[in-house]
Amino acid sequence: MKSTTILSDSSNTAKHIPKEGVLMDGANHPESQSIGEWSESLYQAEIEKSQESTLAGEAVVHSYGWGFLMISILGVGILAAVIAFYRKRFELLLGVLFNWKLSKQIIRYEKVHSHPVNILLMLAFLIFFPLFFAKIGSELSKYDFIFLWQRILMYLVIYFVVKLILYRFSAWLFDEGSLINKYVFQLNLYSKFMGVLLIGMWILLIYSPIGIDYLFNFSMLILILFLTLQTARAFMIGRSEGKSLYLIILYLCTLEIVPWILIIKSLKNNW
Repeated sequence: MKSTTILSDSSNTAKHIPKEGVLMDGANHPESQSIGEWSESLYQAEIEKSQESTLAGEAVVHSYGWGFLMISILGVGILAAVIAFYRKRFELLLGVLFNWKLSKQIIRYEKVHSHPVNILLMLAFLIFFPLFFAKIGSELSKYDFIFLWQRILMYLVIYFVVKLILYRFSAWLFDEGSLINKYVFQLNLYSKFMGVLLIGMWILLIYSPIGIDYLFNFSMLILILFLTLQTARAFMIGRSEGKSLYLIILYLCTLEIVPWILIIKSLKNNW
């Protein structure tokens, strides 16, 4: 679209901005607004237009590049490799999700953390958790996708590294290596299956007409459910080992609840 070129006097030190009545890309920039305010108003107008189209029954089509397609193929490839080459192991882990006593069989005879299935499923979680929630966040807010992805990935890695260090330290301090190993296995188990679900939800987010709000609410429901089951599983493991209820609550508050509170507080302060 053609726009009228405005020449300013060289002695004028004021910022050169389009004047009232000058059309730029079909938008009329008012003299009373700064460039930032004008851009923000256009951004909000686009959101309102998209929402109106959705309410009117019109399909809002998003186009994504090859990057998102390759990520989707990677997720499907990870899941296909696990089911094709390690089906029995995957089914056993799925059984442990509902019956924690089966975990004794896995922990007793195998190096659970170095098994290919555990590595692949944890890799899926570390890849698709930041991607999914960063994409959701960028669609529901004004934050950039890359910015959100970097922040979420950073917090996630720090969270797991710090917790792993604390687990090892508490196992050494209280001489509870076997108990801590069982709990770490259960903790990672829920993260792995959350990664499996996120692969499917990522594909639905990118390629399906399902609303972003629905996917976000469903993902948060699953996340809260998994955290609740994880906490309940911790109580069951602690009680089965004869630990006092006071010690279990103290441990969970210190190593589970407090880190989440700190992360949420940090997110609110920074964003």
